Amino acid sequence: MPSVMEAPPSGRVSSHAYYGPLDAPHWRPTGGRLAGGASWNHAGRGPVIYSACVPDAPLLRESQMRAVARYSLLAVALAIIAVTAVASAGANAALIGSKQEQQIGAQAAAQIESRYGLYTNPSWNRYVQAMGRRIAAQSPRHDIAWHFKILNTGDVNAVSLPGGYIYVFRGLLNFVGRDQGMLAGVIAHEVGHVSAHHQTKMMEREFWTNAALSLLTHGRTQQLASMFSNIYDLHFSRKDEYQADELGVKYASRAGYDPYGLARFLQKLEARYGNGPSGIASYLATHPSNSARVQRVRAYAAQYAR
Repeated sequence: MPSVMEAPPSGRVSSHAYYGPLDAPHWRPTGGRLAGGASWNHAGRGPVIYSACVPDAPLLRESQMRAVARYSLLAVALAIIAVTAVASAGANAALIGSKQEQQIGAQAAAQIESRYGLYTNPSWNRYVQAMGRRIAAQSPRHDIAWHFKILNTGDVNAVSLPGGYIYVFRGLLNFVGRDQGMLAGVIAHEVGHVSAHHQTKMMEREFWTNAALSLLTHGRTQQLASMFSNIYDLHFSRKDEYQADELGVKYASRAGYDPYGLARFLQKLEARYGNGPSGIASYLATHPSNSARVQRVRAYAAQYAR
């Protein structure tokens, strides 16, 4: 049974809340992998023409066999052409559009909600949704519909999916308590990932790794969605995490929340759970954390606190 949490904070939002010195202990870099943990499998089977599995079924005629060979060669050629064309167009060429991104996100969201369940307390959901919408309004991503929900798990974590699906964990709400700045900083960080298209870039990297198989395989949307079904296998690059930090601090500050909230959250997280693998929080397992990162976040906050 989930623990009983006190009611969410209410009243006016202050951007001048006390944020004391960050005397963070020595932090251990956890490393950031380039989507190395996110795994998804292709069936690897192209269209197959075969005779019916019944006695005395006629063998494929030579002309049919040649047609199958031509089809397979054409599919591989198209895959090579697609990879070459986009590679020559530059790193900014988008393979996954906004509509498909939202379709993939919706499928991934359904998988995650089925696996972890939702925390349905009305007061907390209204609180998180109002905060999320306020922060997302600062993002340039007006091409998607944002969703903010609470997963019913005691871990201290948050996750963002393609298409604007943001989840905070029940354990995160217990951890930050009544500190609006901390929660806003974490939510804004996840909004930053979506705003910078980090999820779609992750999917596109996987696509190019398996481009030929992808062209020959049906159900690519479902396969891409499955990348995000295990949230503990998701790892953005350190560069992406730093960018999400900066965007998160900017969005939180512009929405009226304490810009130092994210830095304060990271300090409290490390102080509470320590550096040891047995005590590390799930957030640190899916996000890089070290003293250099905190100093970066503080520098961003100082910039936007003016």
